[in-house]
Amino acid sequence: MLKMVVKKYSMCIFANNINLSVKMLEIKGMLMSKKLSAKTTALILFLLVAGIVIVYILSIFTRFPNSDEGIMGEHAYFLSRLGYAKSNLWEGFGYGWEVRQFHYHKFFVIIGMVIIKLFGYSIYHFRISSVVFFLLFTCIFYLYSKPLKENKNYLLFLLSVFILLINNVFYDYIFIYRPEVVLMLFGFTAFFFMDKNLKSRSVHYLVLSAIFAGLSVFTHLNGLIFVFAGFSTYLFNKKYKAALIFGVISGVVSSLYFYDLLSKAEFSGFVYQFFNEPSLAQKQSHPLLRMFTEYVRFFHSPKETLFSLLFFICLGYNFKYLRKRYFNLLIYTLGAMVGLAVISHSHTPKYALLYYPFMAIIISIGILRIREHKKVFSYLMIPLLVIFTGLNLYFNIRIIKKTVNVPERNRYMASLLPQGGHKVMAFETFIFNEIKNYTINGPIAYRYYFSSNRPGYKPDIYDFFEFADKNNDRYILIDWYFMNGKLYKEIQPETIRLDDVINNYKLVTAKDSAFIFENTRLMENQNQEKN
Repeated sequence: MLKMVVKKYSMCIFANNINLSVKMLEIKGMLMSKKLSAKTTALILFLLVAGIVIVYILSIFTRFPNSDEGIMGEHAYFLSRLGYAKSNLWEGFGYGWEVRQFHYHKFFVIIGMVIIKLFGYSIYHFRISSVVFFLLFTCIFYLYSKPLKENKNYLLFLLSVFILLINNVFYDYIFIYRPEVVLMLFGFTAFFFMDKNLKSRSVHYLVLSAIFAGLSVFTHLNGLIFVFAGFSTYLFNKKYKAALIFGVISGVVSSLYFYDLLSKAEFSGFVYQFFNEPSLAQKQSHPLLRMFTEYVRFFHSPKETLFSLLFFICLGYNFKYLRKRYFNLLIYTLGAMVGLAVISHSHTPKYALLYYPFMAIIISIGILRIREHKKVFSYLMIPLLVIFTGLNLYFNIRIIKKTVNVPERNRYMASLLPQGGHKVMAFETFIFNEIKNYTINGPIAYRYYFSSNRPGYKPDIYDFFEFADKNNDRYILIDWYFMNGKLYKEIQPETIRLDDVINNYKLVTAKDSAFIFENTRLMENQNQEKN
């Protein structure tokens, strides 16, 4: 019932938002002829932002899960129970992560542990924490934009937040249990205090900026881009002493990442796991050479392409203005982009979320200065804004419409298992809240095992079942809701029958798009022990 109410309410508000956003884009054109007051525009933007935020918050209770939520939720669970992180989901990958994991998103997982201690273990508690971090980010965002010239009647703030909320990549990753929202908060807070330090020369702002830059590294190693961006901004401002202080303090705070590596064995374990981490273990080009392929992140798909075009057009047309009035913003943004290009192991657009707020500000400045440019600028911007808004709203609605009650579905799957307390191979988010009842291995270990150890080889369903058998998984759960890709299709759900066997696994349950296989070898061993 709740799912239907949320879904209908979400669609209703989004339908209104589509109409409002189209009107807002018309308003931008009207602003050129001063037909609409700044206060009216701000009011419309406020209603848009408020409506979208309400929809996004409501959607976290029915939204389809991201597999990374399961992985990070597992880290937080074991940290809260054992005092260290480990991952049964990765068993079979081969580097001991199921025993102890030294390389993970340290501070982010600590935050998850605190949430478990205070409120209990739930995917919804984790997601609500992401909403809280987003709201904290908007507060810092507001404080930064408040004194700016373009922020008359809060237009710059509201327009920037609107552009972020509409962005599909932003919605896809910010309102779930992933570290990007925390990184975004810490990185922007570091910039906020750095900007205040450069304008007021107050030392405590410098210290606060360095602390938050360091905390971003402690949260996720991609946070190094904010240390680089801050250090570069001080250098470009010829504040060499401040750059040194910033570097030292942020470095000290960043070193908290190694808080649990207090012995030689622990540090050796970290080095071993870090350099065998799936993405890092793949052949990487030289960091400087990656600069020449970084464009892929900006033009990954039509969604990212439209956002990037808006940014680069506004950057190009307003470069002199930005250099004169927003020099710190300009250098910090470009520094973060260069930093990510150098250290990132892939061109996934989700990592670009770390500097999306800065891009949104520059786009908003360009929109609010639209009357300062020749008509060709508006001819470029307005169609792009219309297409950007419409396309991203379409993809956001698709995310909202794809719903499932994760704990409820997992309880149902668990109820189909003949016995409890065994090792199972299941989708990563089965850990919510069945991690207390089963040892859960995940398909992610199977995928990365073959991509790392047998590059170019395309494993099939028989390899998957053999992998589970080597892990001594008593049961394999294949559920259409969470595993409706290659693996689900390869079991041939239309033709497979009860008692059919695939590599030592017999189909024992087929119900409601859920298939459960039991390991015949382990079952026979158990029967022999009983006899």
